[in-house]
Amino acid sequence: MQTGHYKLFQEFLMANAPGFIISERCCDYAKKQPADDFVKEYNPDLLINGMRKSEGGRRALILQTCFSAATAGKPDSYRPLWYWTDEDKATYKEWRGIRHSDCYEVYKLKRTGCVGCPCNSKAEQELAMVESFEPQIVHAARSIFGASYDYKRQYVEFKSSGK
Repeated sequence: MQTGHYKLFQEFLMANAPGFIISERCCDYAKKQPADDFVKEYNPDLLINGMRKSEGGRRALILQTCFSAATAGKPDSYRPLWYWTDEDKATYKEWRGIRHSDCYEVYKLKRTGCVGCPCNSKAEQELAMVESFEPQIVHAARSIFGASYDYKRQYVEFKSSGK
């Protein structure tokens, strides 16, 4: 039995084939390939990123500690903030006088990624939050991904009807 976000998703797909192309290439070209190109060009010994375990998501399920040893052409990876809590983060921000991006401070987003990415479960809510600040970006996202937003709304309706 399926639960959570994807309940009845397979049934929905079978009953309502999408009328648009679905691809992961956007992530490949915008994030993954540039990161791989950086590693190839600069050959670092260590990658450091600010991911925290408490952020959750797929990466936090795959990764179990703050350190990953080098594998298949990729350098060691260290996550110094891995065990930080939201309170730790707030204390450090205040102590160091850090001002975050307007995405967090003004637009009030909890996380950032590619604006309007249809893979984000809250894409449309985030677009609504950002619209008064970045109307052209929101217009572009809706122009590019509009069909996927409509499709997701259809799925949510399908799921709530319990078909």
